[in-house]
Amino acid sequence: MAKRTVLDMVQSIMSAMDADVVNSIDDTVESLQVADVLRDTFYILQDDFRLPYTKGLVQLDSSGDPDTPVVMTIPESTSRIETVRYDVSRDPARKRYRAITRLEPDQFLSHIYGRSDESDNVDVMMLGDLELLIRNDTYPEYWTSFDDETLVFDAYNADVESTLQTSKTVCTGMTRPEWTHSDAAVPDLPENLHSLLLAEAKQSCMYLFQQAPSPKMDEEVRRLRRRAEINQHRQGGNVVQTPHYGRR
Repeated sequence: MAKRTVLDMVQSIMSAMDADVVNSIDDTVESLQVADVLRDTFYILQDDFRLPYTKGLVQLDSSGDPDTPVVMTIPESTSRIETVRYDVSRDPARKRYRAITRLEPDQFLSHIYGRSDESDNVDVMMLGDLELLIRNDTYPEYWTSFDDETLVFDAYNADVESTLQTSKTVCTGMTRPEWTHSDAAVPDLPENLHSLLLAEAKQSCMYLFQQAPSPKMDEEVRRLRRRAEINQHRQGGNVVQTPHYGRR
């Protein structure tokens, strides 16, 4: 089966339910609900078939909170962070990315607790119940993670920014494709899972919106899932075995 767009799949499901014809996933409340089911099924298949992460460029999410200026979050689509760089240029027209060194949490704490909280260039930042001594007059040199979801840096430059900025980060990490909620988007799944995506989403919609189970559709889903599982085993599985830094 050739890969189909989100709109094609929504139209196919709407037709199976004898629902209104739509020209966009945004046309009706029902078509939006069907698109939501497609999206949820997309992520379920990623997990069920343990689709591999691939290395790519990532930007961290800023906290946007002056009370936690050195905290940044790993995007949901990212499994782990490998390297982190931050733009330390003082000239907005120029970029100069510094590699930020990762420390183990105990090393990081030893590093920042060597500072004095009486110094003007040191802020006391609360991270839960933990007090961190953060420099406020320079760009970061080190980072760590205490929870595998957020990164904590040792410094920020308060003269330039109130928090570390997403736009100034360039990282490498292991990522999975994200769902794009638009008519022309083609779900980023292996071709052999596209038929299963449509069939399982159609099955879910029949149950959710019409309370009308279809034995024929149930059998089709079982057949496609068996075939996908066989193909996965023939290919040796899809698991990437790598150490985790950042998000687990």
